[in-house]
Amino acid sequence: MRKQIALGTALLTLVISLTLVSISAQGEHGSIENFCHNPTSTVVIGTQGNEVAFNTTEVTVDKGECVTIMFVNMQDAEHDMALHFANGTEYFGLHIIGDGTPQMRMVNALMPNEDTEMPYWCTVEDHKDQGMEGKIIVGNGFAEGETGAERAPGFGFVPASLAILSSIVLIYDRRIRK
Repeated sequence: MRKQIALGTALLTLVISLTLVSISAQGEHGSIENFCHNPTSTVVIGTQGNEVAFNTTEVTVDKGECVTIMFVNMQDAEHDMALHFANGTEYFGLHIIGDGTPQMRMVNALMPNEDTEMPYWCTVEDHKDQGMEGKIIVGNGFAEGETGAERAPGFGFVPASLAILSSIVLIYDRRIRK
């Protein structure tokens, strides 16, 4: 009985630890691996006149480059810029409540080491539906007809770990019952 309690406690501790590591590494602002210091280039994306639109919908950067992404809102309307990283995490930190004067938010982002495309959009109300979206093309971007879905990983670290731990517990439980 003591062995079972010790094993259960160890497994629970491991699961909680893995979950906390995953939460702290991803958060609402994306994974730690997406950010960098010492940028080598800057991309400026701003609002377009009085329209619900970005001033550019495509930006090209090099693979593996540390890029400063600068979002500028010159309107007296609320806008932001969310970014979907190639590893599946999203960043929502470039939010500006406009007052008619130029305001800026920026982040240093590490671009993937592969040809890909990273969409960005405004999350305010229905701005994305009105066309306030674009993409950062990394390297050569996607091949003709490719969407990126074929590159998406099927299983994350935490779900895979939980599946393995569940299998171990089931095997251990069967051995005890014999």
